Amino acid sequence: TVAEFKARVLEFNPDIPQNNANFIFFTYDTVYKLVEAMKNAGTVEDTQAVAEALQDVVLDGVAGKLCWPEDDRVINYDTGHLFVRDGVVESLAFPGSC
Repeated sequence: TVAEFKARVLEFNPDIPQNNANFIFFTYDTVYKLVEAMKNAGTVEDTQAVAEALQDVVLDGVAGKLCWPEDDRVINYDTGHLFVRDGVVESLAFPGSC
C-alpha cells in the first residue's frame, strides 16, 4: 500500500527531498517486477530470457498495476498522473493496457 511504501521511504531517509520521493514512487515497483521475471526465467544472467519473461509479469504494485506489453516494450502502469506532496498522494487514474 501507499502508506507502507511511505513508511519504508521515511525510515530510509526522514528528510528525503520531495522530487526524490516522487522518483522512488514511480520506480519502486519495477524492481519487484524484474525480480518476478528473473524467477520466472530461472536465471539472472540470461538477459534475453529475463526480457521475455518481463512481458508475462503483471504486478499489482504500490503505484498500480504494471505490465510490459510486447508491442510497447515499456512498463505501463494502470494509473495515470500521480503526485506525492507532503506525504499525500494526489492521483488521476485511468486504465492502462494491462
